[in-house]
Amino acid sequence: MITHKYYQYTPQFKHNVLKEYRPGVIGCGFKSLAKRFKVKGGHKLIMGWYKRWDGTIGSLNPKPKRGRPRRMTPQEVKQYILEFVEYMNRKRAQINYNSVQAHIESQLNRKVPIRTIRRYGKSCADDDYWTAISEFRKLLREINKDQLIFIDEVAIYSTMVPRRTLVASGQQPLILVQEPSAYAKRFDFIAAINGSQPIACGTFTSEQRVSLRVKGFRQKVINQWITDVLAPVINQLGIKDLYLICDKSSSHNRVSMMQALRAGKCYRVKNILHMPTGSAKYISPLDNPLWHSFKETIRNKHPLILFDIPAVLSQTFYSLSRSQENFPHGGSLFTMSETTRTSSLIGGCQCGMIRYVVYGLSVNNVNVCHCRMCQKAMGIVFGIFAEFRSEDVSWTRGTPSKFRSSSYGYRLFCSMCGTPLAFMPTDQTKTEITVGSLDQPIALAPVEQIGIESRLPWTRLNHPELKLIQRGDTGWLSYFRCINAIIRCYAALMITLEHIANKRDEESPNASGLHSILQNQSTAFILHVLEPIIEALSILSKSIQTKNGDFNQLEESLLGTLLRLEELKDINITEYKQIFETVDKINTSSSNNHNHNRNRITRSTTNEISLEQLFNDKIVKFIDKIISNLSARFKSNVLKLLNCFRIFDVSEVTNEPEYGIQEINTIKQQYPNDFNDDLLTEWKVFRKYLFAQKQQTSTNLTQRQHCINLVKKGMMRDIYPQLSLAAEIFLCAPISTATMERDFSRMNRILTGLRNRLTTEHLEQLMRISIEGPADLDNDIKNLIIDCWKTEDVVDATPHVLPENQAVLKRYYDSFPNIDELTNTTNPDVKKAEELTKSILNKKSSGNVTDKNTACHILNKLLGDEDQQCLFFDSANGINLHDASGNLADIDSEDRPFVLELKSSEGLGGDNSKKTFNDDMKLAETLTHCIEQKRNHPIIEDIRDRLAKAHEVDKNSIVIKAVFVGSFNIAYTVKDLAKSVIKKLFKISQQLKKQFPQFLRAKIHPLLFRPSFDIAYFDARGDKTFSSGPDTHEVGPPGRTKKYTSPSGWTRYGLKVLGKSEYKNDEWLHPFQHPGNWYRAFHGTGRATKVDFGNSNADFDQTAAPINALASIFKQGFRPARVAAHGPGVYCSPNPVWLGDSVFVGAVELDTEKGKKKFKCMFQVAVNPESVQCPTNDIWVAPQPQDIRPYGILIKEA
Repeated sequence: MITHKYYQYTPQFKHNVLKEYRPGVIGCGFKSLAKRFKVKGGHKLIMGWYKRWDGTIGSLNPKPKRGRPRRMTPQEVKQYILEFVEYMNRKRAQINYNSVQAHIESQLNRKVPIRTIRRYGKSCADDDYWTAISEFRKLLREINKDQLIFIDEVAIYSTMVPRRTLVASGQQPLILVQEPSAYAKRFDFIAAINGSQPIACGTFTSEQRVSLRVKGFRQKVINQWITDVLAPVINQLGIKDLYLICDKSSSHNRVSMMQALRAGKCYRVKNILHMPTGSAKYISPLDNPLWHSFKETIRNKHPLILFDIPAVLSQTFYSLSRSQENFPHGGSLFTMSETTRTSSLIGGCQCGMIRYVVYGLSVNNVNVCHCRMCQKAMGIVFGIFAEFRSEDVSWTRGTPSKFRSSSYGYRLFCSMCGTPLAFMPTDQTKTEITVGSLDQPIALAPVEQIGIESRLPWTRLNHPELKLIQRGDTGWLSYFRCINAIIRCYAALMITLEHIANKRDEESPNASGLHSILQNQSTAFILHVLEPIIEALSILSKSIQTKNGDFNQLEESLLGTLLRLEELKDINITEYKQIFETVDKINTSSSNNHNHNRNRITRSTTNEISLEQLFNDKIVKFIDKIISNLSARFKSNVLKLLNCFRIFDVSEVTNEPEYGIQEINTIKQQYPNDFNDDLLTEWKVFRKYLFAQKQQTSTNLTQRQHCINLVKKGMMRDIYPQLSLAAEIFLCAPISTATMERDFSRMNRILTGLRNRLTTEHLEQLMRISIEGPADLDNDIKNLIIDCWKTEDVVDATPHVLPENQAVLKRYYDSFPNIDELTNTTNPDVKKAEELTKSILNKKSSGNVTDKNTACHILNKLLGDEDQQCLFFDSANGINLHDASGNLADIDSEDRPFVLELKSSEGLGGDNSKKTFNDDMKLAETLTHCIEQKRNHPIIEDIRDRLAKAHEVDKNSIVIKAVFVGSFNIAYTVKDLAKSVIKKLFKISQQLKKQFPQFLRAKIHPLLFRPSFDIAYFDARGDKTFSSGPDTHEVGPPGRTKKYTSPSGWTRYGLKVLGKSEYKNDEWLHPFQHPGNWYRAFHGTGRATKVDFGNSNADFDQTAAPINALASIFKQGFRPARVAAHGPGVYCSPNPVWLGDSVFVGAVELDTEKGKKKFKCMFQVAVNPESVQCPTNDIWVAPQPQDIRPYGILIKEA
């Protein structure tokens, strides 16, 4: 139950408090007394006591309540209402107040309104009523008042006549008019008020009610007003997570009101709250007090013409709400019949030659500026400005004159009377109107003070809502301005502090202490001496602490600062002589103020010695420490290196052949492992480009901008890879901390206390928008973004662009053959391939490693098994089958996936809504993230259930490996896939169609069913027999090359990999030692014997396990993978000697024409340098199969 505690203060206590009141005496005012005596009602409560107080205790006694008499006495209420209500509450039964009314009227023998009975029952006995109000008010207190919007309706009658009738002089009024005439026209008025401003209202006339056939504000009318009027106004507020609060009625349906807001493209309202029944006067600012004052104001304007009433109601509402609620400015004026652009501010100059109007009231900020420019321009000690968008300001009469007061912008004024009107920055995107030039300046109240370093000490604005804002200066500059302000106002500051100290009020101790500190001669001397020192540091800091600094003058700036500091170590310079004189004057003035009779002629010897000693002990050591820190931070070699990057400055470039050569050589010597001779070659070409840029003065770029263009992905980086690396080093030089400090500030503004549970990915996206996005988003762009995210069906006619990670997966898995084509034994191409296979394998191999027939026999041993041979075909003869040579690197891998391709994700997880490409891409990214994080997802579980039914295996055997788009694709594997299951692949497509209505096709890993090899894919250009002596080369991206050792003694059969459609280009392999080359490595083909899989007691070498993994798929099904010593992936080795002599390269025995021979076989592969992991010198790991590409088969007789 809500009660006030003010009655606890006795008349004697009030009397004692008021006796301490002293008007005009600091510490004895109402606020001080409320603080001293801890009066919970605050100073306003004490002011109320003071109005009633006549110096006696009796005047403070509580007065009895006034008003009309009660309809029922407290005894009657208790007897006839409360006891009955308490009885029904105990029974938890509903109360029928109609029966209670009949009983009361029969007992009291008089009429008692049922409304009165309900009020007594609820206010006195219904605890739930007050509990509901209390809980709702607690809820509102937890929400910022600016996020609350109250709406309410009221009826206004056209004959709201004054309450007292007109009578002759000296006569009593004949009647007090309480209600309007029954024939008066009624105007239904609806209004919305925000926590700090009235925002919208509307009038519903009797003619409109007749045309719509409604009797008042019904649901249809309110929803239409919300869509047409309230929603646009809420969008203009620029406040998120708003709460709409209204009465609980059938007209205020939460769902329909939210739909009306959406129809008005308003998505800022988070929830709609209904106030408890009968609680509006305790909660809503629109209830009794405001509506009562509203009607009173309308009565005072009697009589009114009916045509004028809607406009008068709107104007009265805004003017009244501003005065009642103390709002800073009004809102938009709307009526149901007409929407006008009257939400504006009007102003002009003093002579009237210049007039302007500000529409929309999109005020960004109202501030008090104390800077010297504003003091000069305004002619007073500060200026008050309100910031608006320039497009909202219209000059309706005359054109203001301009004066460029600084490089930042212009001052607008009237050339006739000189009235300052506005300040406009050079980009003219905003206009800061002077509040004093408004016709109603009270409409805008300032919220902050800026330029306080120039604020005069006697202009103290202590309003609690007026914040002091210090603009974002660098640290040393802030210190300099503080010390500079103290020194300039030293005398006035001392006088002010002495005055405050003599007042003996609450601030006197602090003022006295500060006065004694500043009065000390040593303090004054140190402050004056520090000013030139910190000024020199502030100049250096200002040139460095900028995110766009080129640092091309860093060496000169630092040298100048160091020389200036060395100069300031000399006490005999002119500046210090002036400081000594100033300090003597301050000391003498302080002595005279304290009535110390001492004649001052010159600075005493004792004083001179003490100050000189202080200078040597404090100031000189301080300067030495600064010089030491600067020298440590900017060492000579670092400055020399950074100075080399001045060659990128277009203003300094020349056409001389030697320009920049020395600097390039210095950079190369500093980083010998990162650069080679190409750096100088690239610079000679890039220098010509810079010189050409210099000739085009209109398109010159700064040194930093050129470096940024070099490191961006694109043509510049591809053409100049070495210079791009040098630019990266320059841009990452840790000289300025300005950028990271600003980024941390942005992160703190995003990651507030209410949003501290944002994920890392979400925070990164918000920071990218804040750092790299536009400074301001207008409402049109905001609405466009909201509509884009809210719209379920988006028809996109533009070509779909896949993200890079999705495109890589698609290129790899698109190389897999279709299951239906692979298992079709009636295909005539398969029959031709079987005939070719028999002709090759039925003939014994020659045993010569340079004979391709021997290579085919070895491949059959590797890819085939005892039950089914490898299938050889020749695409040169028109046979079109899938070639498995591109997947030879997976020969020892047990991760051979299926790929299920669907038309879309429609139907997965029970979601049967229509899906667009963007929907599929978002879902693929979500599922990929879950797979990477090893987290469950309902759609993943649904897919696994369906796949398990299609393959007739347990659900736990299905492993989802990847999800990607370009249609909707799912890559998965089946654990422990036995040969019996593989034979069922002939009908797997039909089973998948039953489980997935969006089924398009199914694909399979080329080595899983029956590997096929195109003998036309042997490329003679890659054939080579390596000599016995190994050759070494550096291969890979510049600055990150790896050693490539040729496989001496091996014979290589090249594979046709150049020009393959699934590869972007050929730079990964050809030409040799191209900057885009991938690393070279070797992949073993060791094959385990049956003992390895049949004997569970076999002793496996765990370090060799990942490389010697063997696929005996067609003998005993897939075996469990061995332990991966260095993580999952495809293993290879850059050392052919180590790999060729190890157990990881197994021997294949063939029955040749020369008898039985054993041959070793391994693959020569290229490995992606961006993803390869190198845990040891002899073992590399490619995390994904698409990161390793075989381009040759190496054979050697064992």
